[in-house]
Amino acid sequence: MTKRYRSKMDWWVGLVLLAVPLIAVLAAVAVQFTRDLQEAVLGWLVVLAVIALYAGVVWPVEYLLEPEVLVIRFGLMRSRIAYRTIREVRPSHSLLASPALSFDRLDIVTGTGYPVAISPDDRSAFLADLATRASHLRRDGDRLVPP
Repeated sequence: MTKRYRSKMDWWVGLVLLAVPLIAVLAAVAVQFTRDLQEAVLGWLVVLAVIALYAGVVWPVEYLLEPEVLVIRFGLMRSRIAYRTIREVRPSHSLLASPALSFDRLDIVTGTGYPVAISPDDRSAFLADLATRASHLRRDGDRLVPP
């Protein structure tokens, strides 16, 4: 059975995510009054680019616990991590770009490259559910570690 968790969102991230398209639309509307067709078209193209960026990468951000894999969804993109490859899950406040809308994060360590940082809204329930699927790890507070 698939279990879905949304990303936790920091208030200021939500503010930025709201402000960017709002500013783009306001700028496009303001350019309409300059009577310069090229600038008006460019303004609306910027609005469309912001919408495409949000749909492609930013929204929604969620984590799906499927029978064999953790699916990390960010916009149209999907990343899959097989439970058997997870070596550790640990709290993080990394500033690196990741599919997370909060800096209250969990690093998923697989041993292949950098950890993937996520920010499930219900961290405790997410860790409990993940621990049942990644049975080779045990829960230790806000961590999943080898026994």
